[in-house]
Amino acid sequence: LVVTEVALSLVLLTSAGLVARSFVSLISVDSGLRPEGVLTARVNLSAGYDDDSRRQFFPELIQRVAAIPGVTAVGGITFLPMDGLGSATSYWAGDRPAPAEADRTAADVRSVVGDYFGAMGIEMISGSPFDGTERRDEPRKVIINRAAAESFWPGESAVGRPVVYSWGGDIPQEVVGVVADVRTQGLDTEPRGILYMPYEQAPDFNYLSLAIRTPGDPLSLVGPVKNILRDMDPQIPLASPRVMEDLVGASVARPQMTSALMGAFAALAALLSAVGLYGVIAFSVSGRTREIGIRVAVGAGRSDVLGLVVRQVMGLASTGLVLGLIVSLLSGQFLEWLLFSVSPRDPLVLVGSLTLLAAVAFVACLVPAMKAAGIHPREALTAD
Repeated sequence: LVVTEVALSLVLLTSAGLVARSFVSLISVDSGLRPEGVLTARVNLSAGYDDDSRRQFFPELIQRVAAIPGVTAVGGITFLPMDGLGSATSYWAGDRPAPAEADRTAADVRSVVGDYFGAMGIEMISGSPFDGTERRDEPRKVIINRAAAESFWPGESAVGRPVVYSWGGDIPQEVVGVVADVRTQGLDTEPRGILYMPYEQAPDFNYLSLAIRTPGDPLSLVGPVKNILRDMDPQIPLASPRVMEDLVGASVARPQMTSALMGAFAALAALLSAVGLYGVIAFSVSGRTREIGIRVAVGAGRSDVLGLVVRQVMGLASTGLVLGLIVSLLSGQFLEWLLFSVSPRDPLVLVGSLTLLAAVAFVACLVPAMKAAGIHPREALTAD
């Protein structure tokens, strides 16, 4: 019973340790954003807005929102990071032969307007942001992220290089800037190439999500932004206003819940293990009262009796720990889909779980052992 109890407790304890360590690794990942103090909201234009009217509407909206007191930066993008939506297509370096269609890699495609990078706190590594003077009949411009730049021109400057993307045809663009990587799908997803295009040259969508940075409470800007929209077009609502920090937090909600549940189960397992060990050992010691009394009567000291009980119990616990470790190593592969940047055989978690459960077992057997060591020979020999 002791062996089985300890083994199962160790399996659960190591599983919880792996999930918790994975969660810590996840929340320490750099998202590429500074979401603090950023209000986001979606603006959907009606079907009556064509390309030209959209190119006029959104820059004017950005300009008006930027004039609200307390706003330090504002921009718009077709798909916010980590909101679960997006568009993508294949792309390649325009200064090299076009690869076969099956060999092309995919990049996320985003149209931006205003100071989107400043509003989101995305670092501009090289080049410059769009200045709002881009026109659709002019040569196309694009800002790419570090992942795209490194995939095509590792160790070289990407600014001034051509990029081609497939969007109703092969469209060449000139790279005017490189920005830091952003984890668009979640903190647990590695960043891939992103093509940021000026909305003035790529008004393919009739909606944008605003990103508004302020040193104050972001939600205090909802009213003023709604008033601006109402003044520009009363038929257009401000949809889904929320704080960007909440959006980033939602991307780790499931791992956080899993970690909390596993931690709670592991704590319960350790508690039940301690109680169970105490009960089993206390029962075992009570059945050996006469034997212990005889040992004391023929000269066994208190430390001898204490050591006898502890050695026997810890021997059983050690067997359970070994079996539990073997099962943990074998079952760790089934947890891989839950883990982020943590090996299912992480030595820190395994050693920590072994140490903790060994300590629990030792404390659980100490009280019965001390009680046994204090038995008087006369009481032991006259016991039924």
